[in-house]
Amino acid sequence: MAEKHNKKITANTIPPLSQQEREHLTYLKVLNEYHEAKDKRNRYQRICSVFIIVSALVFLALIFSLESKIEFMCLWIIVVIYCVIVMVKADYRYHFYKEILEFPDETDDDENDTENRIAEPPQNIKKNLSTSSENAGTIPTEPVPDIKLSENTSEKEK
Repeated sequence: MAEKHNKKITANTIPPLSQQEREHLTYLKVLNEYHEAKDKRNRYQRICSVFIIVSALVFLALIFSLESKIEFMCLWIIVVIYCVIVMVKADYRYHFYKEILEFPDETDDDENDTENRIAEPPQNIKKNLSTSSENAGTIPTEPVPDIKLSENTSEKEK
């Protein structure tokens, strides 16, 4: 019995993973990377935005107080460009993982709803359009109702 417990576990003794298990593990890894990229994106946007504002105040104070204005202006521009690059890189990585996982965009949902509302007329308009196209070229048998103007509108016209 002691011999059974002393066996070393090697790669040959572990059963191989099925294709479905490997795909699931890969999906979990990519999902984990997506959440990390999302957290970094939010953190970088917050930190870099504050850093750009603070650096603007610091460099403007240095520019107006010291004689070497051009150097401080160049340093400030470099700092702003670096912060923007960091934010763009984090945003790109976030959208890269979002496209891999095929998550919908929050803004796309609003746009699709608007497009559907514009492209798809309401049901009552569809009924009116279908009845008017069926009756095209015929004389209506129902009398047209008279529209009565209120006293306020008739007074405005005078």
